Amino acid sequence: MISKIAWRNIWRNPLRSVVLVTTIIIGIVGFWLMMAFSRGLVDSMIDSIINLHAGHLQISADGYYQDPSTNLYLTRPQQEQAQTQLSMLKTKKGKTRVAHSAPIVSVQGMVSSSETSLGVMIHGVQPDQERQVTEIADRIVEGKYLNSGQNVVIGKRLADQLKVEVSDKIVLITNSLNGEINSGAFRVGGIYRVGSSDFEKSFVYLTITEVQQLAGYQDQQITAISVQLSNDKYLAEVVQELRKNLPADGGYGTASWKDQNPIGKTYEESMSMSSGIIIGITFVAVALGLLNIFLMVIYERIHEFGVMMANGIRPSKIRQMLVLEGLFLGLIGTACGTVISVAVIGHFAYHGLDLSAFSEGLSTFGVGSVIKFTLSLTDFLTVIICVQGVALLSALYPAIKASRFKVVDAINFE
Repeated sequence: MISKIAWRNIWRNPLRSVVLVTTIIIGIVGFWLMMAFSRGLVDSMIDSIINLHAGHLQISADGYYQDPSTNLYLTRPQQEQAQTQLSMLKTKKGKTRVAHSAPIVSVQGMVSSSETSLGVMIHGVQPDQERQVTEIADRIVEGKYLNSGQNVVIGKRLADQLKVEVSDKIVLITNSLNGEINSGAFRVGGIYRVGSSDFEKSFVYLTITEVQQLAGYQDQQITAISVQLSNDKYLAEVVQELRKNLPADGGYGTASWKDQNPIGKTYEESMSMSSGIIIGITFVAVALGLLNIFLMVIYERIHEFGVMMANGIRPSKIRQMLVLEGLFLGLIGTACGTVISVAVIGHFAYHGLDLSAFSEGLSTFGVGSVIKFTLSLTDFLTVIICVQGVALLSALYPAIKASRFKVVDAINFE
């Protein structure tokens, strides 16, 4: 009975109900858009780190990431043992965890052209295997990816700084294992673009054989094994098991992308925290807005409540009726807000939000100029529950206040 009355009361004053529902819709759409954008931003940065740098994790010689010098490397027996462990960790409970792995020789060096010289990281890779771990091969915008010749792949920003194009000659310089300074001349075979200016000017790619010869490594020596997982959710457990089975006293070091990129990890945590703060502030603002509107509604209906109590309806029933009105309005607003949010977020999840105007600033964090919105089912449910809670709490205080009016005062209220 009370629920029917509450439902009818909503439509007695359509304008008032529309204002309340619109407030809820604006709140819920705003919450989801902020969450989807912030998650998309963080995911873009993480994807950039994982898919461009060196996969989810790397197995290297112990101490390599603390001091990436050329005298730290994995021997052939160490590589075989590491690959054996990766094979054992590949699947668990029928689910694939380790997707791909690839050897890499990475050394610090200099690159020179006829115009200038710059410091870079020189990566030696197995082209076919590296394609399965990173996306550099898919980001070539000029020329071709690595082949068996003396070709080098460089970033677009580095090419601009060196003022070179495809087929131009550059010189790479690095320290060898015996302490000598070695150099080699290479032709630019390809130029890649990833959207991160820092990355593009810092990393150059050659075949692993070329870098081994340049840095004085033997054919069987590498600096690390890059590992790509099927999903980032397996990262912590795989790293833990590798560190247990490939201990530091055995000459191994296992570093996740978070260990290799502490700035990225910090940015991920700070973004999640700041997003939570912003969303919390927005929830409070919406709650105060709804509370204010509900109080105005209550004072507009004081005479109505007096008549109801004079006809024998208990104050508790009036309180229940008003809470139900808040619940119904919350459900309507949530339903409408969900439909709008799904449509908008779905559009930006597929097409992405073009932020080309801010590409320079975004590239500093390794984020592309197009952000694809991301939202999980947990995010949806969290917001729905919170909005319903806000709607109920906003209606509760006015409902309690309305149930305490004196009958005579309420009837005579103007």
